[in-house]
Amino acid sequence: MVHNGIEYADMQFIAEAYDFMRHIYGMGNIEIAAVFSNWNKGRLRSYLFEITSEILIKEDDQQSGNFLLDAILDQSGQKGTGKWTVQEAANIGMAVPSISAALEARFTSARKAERVMCDKVYSRVVPPISVRGHVGATAKKAGLEALEEALYASKILAYAQGFTMIKAASDEFKWNICLSDLALIWRGGCIIRANLLNGISAAFKQVPDSPSLLFDSSFAEELFTAQKGLRQVVLEAVGEGIGRDFSSTNPLAVIFIVIDEVFEADRISSYRSRPYSSFGLEYEFTFRKFAGDVPLWRIGRNFSSTRPLAVTFLVVYGVFKADISSYRI
Repeated sequence: MVHNGIEYADMQFIAEAYDFMRHIYGMGNIEIAAVFSNWNKGRLRSYLFEITSEILIKEDDQQSGNFLLDAILDQSGQKGTGKWTVQEAANIGMAVPSISAALEARFTSARKAERVMCDKVYSRVVPPISVRGHVGATAKKAGLEALEEALYASKILAYAQGFTMIKAASDEFKWNICLSDLALIWRGGCIIRANLLNGISAAFKQVPDSPSLLFDSSFAEELFTAQKGLRQVVLEAVGEGIGRDFSSTNPLAVIFIVIDEVFEADRISSYRSRPYSSFGLEYEFTFRKFAGDVPLWRIGRNFSSTRPLAVTFLVVYGVFKADISSYRI
C-alpha cells in the first residue's frame, strides 16, 4: 500500500516535469523522451523513468503519425491504494504531503467537465497556458538541469515520507520491519525500483532506528543541493501560470517545514478550545475568551499560500497533464 502511495507521487512528479518541458520550453514528445532517457542514466535511474521515455514516443495504432499519449484523455483514475496510504497515514498521525497531493491531483483530473467549465469562466481573468518555445539554448540547458534537481529532491522527499510512515506503523504495531532490507526488496523488482533505494538501504543499515531518511547526512547534503533547482522551477512555473502544487511547491514547502525548529502551529493552537503548552507551562482557554488579536509570528508556508495558487491553476484549465498517467496504478 505505501509502496503504491510513493508510486502515486513519483508518477505525478514525472507528469509535471513533462508538462513543464512542453509548455515552458515548447518541447515535443521525442525531445522530452530523450531527456528522460538521459536522466535515466544518472541518479534518477528508475523503472518509471525508463518506461516514460518509451511511452512518450509510442505511436498511435489508430492514427498513423500521431503519438498514443496525445490521444489519451487527461483524466486519471485510481484503484484506491494511494487513498488507503493517505488514510492510514492520518490514522497514525503521520504527514505524507507529496503522496496526498498526488492523490488530490488525480481527484482533480477526474473532474474533467468541471475543469472545462472553469476554463471558460476564468479565461478572461487567468492568463492561458502558452507554449513559450523561444528560450535560448543556454537558458534551456540550465532550466533542464534545474528540473532534474527538482525531480530528484521531490523523489527523495516522497520516498522519505513513505519510509517514515512504515517506520511509525512498525513501531506502533510492533512489526519490527527492517527498513534497510525493505529498500533492497523494492530495489530488486517493483514499480518504484530505483537507484535511490540503494542509498536508502545504506542509510537505514547505518542507523536502523532512524525515524526519518531526512536525518541521514548524505541525503541532507544532496537535498540541499537539489533544492536550489527546485526553487528555480517553482518560480518559473508559477510565473508562467502552470505552477502545479504537487511536484514543486509542495516538496519545497516540506523542506522548509522539516528543517525549521519553530513552527506556525502556535496560531492553530490559539484557535482551539483545548489545553496548550508554552515552554513547559500548560494553559487552557476558549476561543471566545481569546478572540481578538492573534499575533502572526511566523510566515505561512505552502498550505495557506502557494498551494491555493496551484489549485487555481489546476481547476481553471480544461486540459490537464493526467494523460501521461497511462501507466497508472
